[in-house]
Amino acid sequence: MDVDNRDSGSRPTAFGVEHLAEQLLDISARHDGLNVHLLVQSSDRPDESDAQFAQLLDQCDVRLVPVRINRVPESLWPKLLRLDLARSDGSLISRCALDMALSDRAAQALRHGRIQRSCAWIFSTQSTASLEASIAKRSVITTAATAPHHHWVRYYDPLITDLFWQACDAQARQHMLEKIAAWTFVDRWGQLKMLTPPLENMGEQERPSAPDLNGIGSLNQAWIRARTEARVVAPDQFFATLSTVQRGWKIGIRDRLDLDLFAWHALSLGADFDRHPLIEEILRKVAAGGLYAELAHALDTDAWRRIEKESQPSRFARSQERTML
Repeated sequence: MDVDNRDSGSRPTAFGVEHLAEQLLDISARHDGLNVHLLVQSSDRPDESDAQFAQLLDQCDVRLVPVRINRVPESLWPKLLRLDLARSDGSLISRCALDMALSDRAAQALRHGRIQRSCAWIFSTQSTASLEASIAKRSVITTAATAPHHHWVRYYDPLITDLFWQACDAQARQHMLEKIAAWTFVDRWGQLKMLTPPLENMGEQERPSAPDLNGIGSLNQAWIRARTEARVVAPDQFFATLSTVQRGWKIGIRDRLDLDLFAWHALSLGADFDRHPLIEEILRKVAAGGLYAELAHALDTDAWRRIEKESQPSRFARSQERTML
């Protein structure tokens, strides 16, 4: 569910630290008696805010507990800390983390590939040690049972969490949030979003089917490009685009740069742009071994104008004089 804040249109309204902190307190009150943990990642480019956060933790005598993910370098492990949002020190730490979250969603930070430092506020019955083990286990997904491959999935990163959740079926969502009442994070629109387990009792499942995560990276690249170009992307359009990008992957768009371009076209032209006859012809050639970027560049400006006009309307605020390629 969302802690929903929307204006009169379809774009969510972002709020500041104090408003988000009040919403967190409200969520905490609704989950009274549960443990609250903050999950963070270390920045690859520490700045003054990182130093202030570290100093605050030291002053509050709070210890970060690393989430030891198998086969992942220690420097990339996320970290947990226990919070009491009703106490002044817990409130200060939480506000500092919220401030970093909003800062990391800014266009300039996205342009420079900044790590999203504040991942989630987790409400559960679990101890720190138990939650650490649970997150570590779920951060490695095994695919292809006949020849197992282990993949590190940063599902806890807020720019992946929403897309990961979208790709999961009910069993995978239940597995992700086992023994967790609420997983709360600041989403890509600067809003507080709360994920909760499916209402039905699914029972424990040892190995749920792995969600289809192909194309998530390319869709995030398209999102970052939109943000750095000051374009507004509505949530419904963004999440609908994930299915489009995954259709492209299944057809045969496997080169990363090709998939990035395809994701950009899907996000900027509309999630159904691949249904246009000109794009369908390109995708038939891709299925036969062609490269999407080469085939797309072969279309002239008039063809792209026709595709834009005849496809689902873009949800970008600016639609004129768009750079297609």
